[in-house]
Amino acid sequence: MTEGGLMLSNSNILELWRYVNQGSDFPWPRSQKSKERLAQSISLLISDDAAVSALSVLDKNAFNLKIRELISPKLREGKSDQSTHIANWIVRDWGGINNGNGAISGWVDQLRNFEHENIDEFVKEMGVNRVSSWSKILAFSDPVNHAIYDARTAVALNCALEHLGVDCRFSMPVSRNRTMIAVRSMLLPQIRGNERGYTAYIDLLKAISKTCDLGDNILKVEMTLFANAPLIAERFVQARQEG
Repeated sequence: MTEGGLMLSNSNILELWRYVNQGSDFPWPRSQKSKERLAQSISLLISDDAAVSALSVLDKNAFNLKIRELISPKLREGKSDQSTHIANWIVRDWGGINNGNGAISGWVDQLRNFEHENIDEFVKEMGVNRVSSWSKILAFSDPVNHAIYDARTAVALNCALEHLGVDCRFSMPVSRNRTMIAVRSMLLPQIRGNERGYTAYIDLLKAISKTCDLGDNILKVEMTLFANAPLIAERFVQARQEG
């Protein structure tokens, strides 16, 4: 695969997946009660009472896929104020990001019903600025073609790329997690400018999904990266300290 200078063979992709797939369970929702509370919140958000019973019985993987399936049409096809309300919920309530939410209505206006050309233009304009926030909105708008890009997913991939001896890195959003902070400085590329952003990230997730027979949906890859990132980072730091 070649994308913006990131070149990985199928064997490299298989090794990358083995490296990041450490067996950690996705940590959210944390309990059945929190799942039920979230299901109730989503049912109110999209005005669908049936969503509560449909969501409450699902396991974590199916739950996280289903909420995106339920929210996607409401986000994409709603009027501007409805889409903005949903986007705010995704970033603030679901994503836990409380700073800078005043920009979200502007993002929704730019994305205009989330047509592909509007998304492409938006991503190009934004670069990696606040990618942890707006990638959540894109991931809910079209979970087949978009995924959340945050500190955890970037660090997990960068540890894997270092393991493979590939100098390209994904730009790493700032994290409040101590382990992520510690590993971040160890993962900078040797060649300045050898960092990649959202488009290359999505291309790689799709390549992993295809090569590793994970189906068409890239949520499995995103969730695996997120769930295993703390363990991957911890082991990476420990290996550096011992080496």
